[in-house]
Amino acid sequence: MADNKNKCDDLPSEKSTQKFKLSSCEAKVLKVARYYFMTFAEPSKQTWLDANDYSIKNFNSDQGPYVALAILSAIQSMREARKSEFKFNNADCEVCSKLLTEHERGLMNTIRCKVNGQDEAASAHAFILCEGNDSRQFLNSTLILAAVCFPDEAKKLQQLLVNEKI
Repeated sequence: MADNKNKCDDLPSEKSTQKFKLSSCEAKVLKVARYYFMTFAEPSKQTWLDANDYSIKNFNSDQGPYVALAILSAIQSMREARKSEFKFNNADCEVCSKLLTEHERGLMNTIRCKVNGQDEAASAHAFILCEGNDSRQFLNSTLILAAVCFPDEAKKLQQLLVNEKI
């Protein structure tokens, strides 16, 4: 895991979250993910506590712990498949947190595709993100993340699928 903390001179290769157009929920998921990435990069800082705290505050006390665990599960399964470092931005940096690295875009695209039921596109993003390694567990974890973190979208998709079968 590579933290871009205090490396704002590297920004030209990154995209603004406004250009990428993250939804409010996607931005929250990304922030939680970044706290976990920060923990893996610097375990002594224990930013996983920030991930849990942020999840509880932003997804409510009932759903927050499940959201945090779903995000961690997806990240961990991706980490197990990848061989190289994952580049990410600091969740708390006012400048960097508004930008996405190429790896973060791949993660968010995989999640977005799973949320929207675009399994082939999700598989393609996961293939790239997992560097050609087996991404099945990552995709399974991402599907759970989509259901837990985006329940309204998942319900709409489920209804569409039910209507198609009729």
